[in-house]
Amino acid sequence: MLFRLTVSGKISLTSLIEALAMAEHRNFRKACETLRISQSSISNRIATLEAVIGFRLFERRNGARVTF
Repeated sequence: MLFRLTVSGKISLTSLIEALAMAEHRNFRKACETLRISQSSISNRIATLEAVIGFRLFERRNGARVTF
């Protein structure tokens, strides 16, 4: 599913990389520091990614916990 959505252009590779950084760090601030991007940028891209795939990837309480 993710492969088809990425190839079709509905999901960017940047969004996937940012989601992986979030899963690794479990914290928006740490992921942003690692990727050298703003928190609003990663937050918006992950929200868009979640909307495209139809479910939340992260539970956002005291950091970010992966839901899958």
